[in-house]
Amino acid sequence: MDFKHAFLFGFFASLLFLQSSYLWAQPGFGIQLFQRAEFRNGYGKLLLRDESPAAFIGHRARLHVQYPAERFTIFASIQDVRIFGSVPQLNSSDSRLSAHEVWGEYRPDSNWTLRVGRQELHFDNARFLGNVDWTFQGRSHDFVLLRYRKGGFRMDAGGGFNQGSERLSGNFFTVSPQYKTAQMLRIEKRLGNLDVAALIWNDGRSLNSFDSLGNITSEKIHYLQNFGISTLRFRFFSTSLSGFFYMQTGRDVQGRRMEAFDVCAQYSTEIGLSPGLDRKLVLTTGVEVMSGSRPGDGNNRSYLPLYGTNHAHNGYMDYFFAGGRHENNVGLVDVFLRTKLECSKRLFVSANAHWFRAQVPLTDGSLADDPGKQLGVEADLTLGWIVAGDLSLQLGYSHFFAGDAMKYLQGNGDFDELQHWGYAMLIYRPGMGKPFAGLLF
Repeated sequence: MDFKHAFLFGFFASLLFLQSSYLWAQPGFGIQLFQRAEFRNGYGKLLLRDESPAAFIGHRARLHVQYPAERFTIFASIQDVRIFGSVPQLNSSDSRLSAHEVWGEYRPDSNWTLRVGRQELHFDNARFLGNVDWTFQGRSHDFVLLRYRKGGFRMDAGGGFNQGSERLSGNFFTVSPQYKTAQMLRIEKRLGNLDVAALIWNDGRSLNSFDSLGNITSEKIHYLQNFGISTLRFRFFSTSLSGFFYMQTGRDVQGRRMEAFDVCAQYSTEIGLSPGLDRKLVLTTGVEVMSGSRPGDGNNRSYLPLYGTNHAHNGYMDYFFAGGRHENNVGLVDVFLRTKLECSKRLFVSANAHWFRAQVPLTDGSLADDPGKQLGVEADLTLGWIVAGDLSLQLGYSHFFAGDAMKYLQGNGDFDELQHWGYAMLIYRPGMGKPFAGLLF
């Protein structure tokens, strides 16, 4: 273990010993542990017949400390992320330890807060801004966030300016893929049974030019604007109608003009099965349409859910947008049905179905054997069980039935007939109220 890791572990160990002292009489401490075993035979991409499936066990451990003063709070979350076996047993150091969140927050009164530092940005259903809790590493931003809360009204405004290192001159930014500068404004209002939220995000990314030796000679920042109704939900007894709508304008990182959209509408209802026994069935059906670009189009019409928790949307096998997959492509039409059977407060079973199509044609029509727009059908099964207290078990199995359009996009190879994926995950998050991860109902 090198000096940096020894210092971080020593720091948290010291905090635990200091709990009983006067200085640290009120801090909060926390820990969370993810351990997930996966079997991948077509996860994220279609597997060829001559390719072997993958299997591994991953792990995330986070240590949290929060020190609250009268009007100020300091929070730190240090995490260890690794795959079992990726580090030798006789290990002196590794690079798996990192700071997930480190921020300070000032509260001038009961309505306003100002948070500065590395922090999660998680809003609405995480379609555009999410903490990506499913992945072991998660997502956090170096950001300044001003928040206002009063009654049913909420406002979040902030921004970030990123550099790769301390510099003596110049402002070239080379850390990819992320923004060099960003600004956001989100407003939310609850009006009885109606929830409405609007989001504006301005995203500036660097396009660098290089000389023959690989040195940066110039930088141009292209700005993309994402704006729209991020939440629109009407509740009526056990039924809700909801949706969202985003537009994207400006320029993508390559300088192409952006003209894209994402729209979703869904209906959800709860059906009580056994009064007094906490058994109910939750049904959700809807459609999401994300615009795409036709072949030869000089503009970029492919919507980009830049910082969302994409695993929770458009199927759990992550063929679309998670990890950058299917970006700048033919768009997506996702007709979905989600079901969740809550057997008790500690046990649920979920079954989801997705029907995927391209939003625009894949070709210019000149091919004799046109692949059409059918991307595929996916079925996702999930079981969640709170074993005891804060310990949960989450099991999942998914199967993808590839259409001709998906096979065309992935090279028309000799693909395996069986494209499926499964996992088993243990989750331990004391006191956080989040027994499961990566799910959308």
